[in-house]
Amino acid sequence: MADNGVPESCFENLPKLVEDLDDYLEAYQAYAEFSGLKVNIYKDWARIIFEDHVVSHFTSKFPSDEIIRVLAVGSGDGKVDSCMLEQLVARYPRIHYTVVEPAKEPLEEFKALINDNRPKFDGVEFEWRNETFDDFQKLEEEKERSRGVDKERFHLIHAVHSLYYVNDLQQAQSYLRDRLVKHGALLVILLSEEAGIYRVWDRYPKLCEGSPATNLCSAHLREIYARSDTPYKFHHQSWPSDISQCFDPASIKGGRMLDFITHVRNFRQSAPEELKKSVVAFLRGLNQSDREDKMSTGGYQRDWDSMVMIK
Repeated sequence: MADNGVPESCFENLPKLVEDLDDYLEAYQAYAEFSGLKVNIYKDWARIIFEDHVVSHFTSKFPSDEIIRVLAVGSGDGKVDSCMLEQLVARYPRIHYTVVEPAKEPLEEFKALINDNRPKFDGVEFEWRNETFDDFQKLEEEKERSRGVDKERFHLIHAVHSLYYVNDLQQAQSYLRDRLVKHGALLVILLSEEAGIYRVWDRYPKLCEGSPATNLCSAHLREIYARSDTPYKFHHQSWPSDISQCFDPASIKGGRMLDFITHVRNFRQSAPEELKKSVVAFLRGLNQSDREDKMSTGGYQRDWDSMVMIK
């Protein structure tokens, strides 16, 4: 019996959501919709925080006619990237933008987004890499060894909610840091320790077993930076939302949202009753709002933190 009161046998042979990329994307889209994932939140963050922590720093270190090289790790459909790009192109009209994204469908959506807004991004040259970050590392290192070429370096490297799927966070951040030019910036966004998914996985760690996803939050990266006395700029984004749809057995999208939160395919059908009851009860507790007006924002947190390290 684990600390959460659920027998360990309940976690055996659960089908992992990430084993089917199409299924994963469908579950993510349901979760994003119901948890209030809005581009406007990132637009405001990019306009204020990204501008202050990254763009303003660049203008003090790099001339406006320099070609800014960007590595984007796990960009998805590019909606968050476009928010940052809008801030960058206002100061740097020439940008080389390398996108590393393993899922083909969102990568195609990113390309379509750029094509639909091409005048806005005329000076941006894109390099599309349909591969995982781990594969990207291996291919780049092999290219450097076999061809004897220098490491490709970047002014900005960003990983927005994508480092949950790397094999080793310490190694990943070291690799990314090494790929920066002098005065370059590494931007990482991770869930905070108050985020609902992190709290679910922290309470039910066996949900992570056998999955390429790891239960990371920003505290883990902050610990790495603290051990090496690495200075960084930090911003916390509070983001309460309502997940009551996942408590409605008749809600198909609510079921998909549960799949994403637990990272279990068809959680309602696949999980033993004892595990289902425990997880749903825990989520109900997280979703209780202490707001007096009891409006639809709920109390489930999608809080995240952005951290910018300057080389």
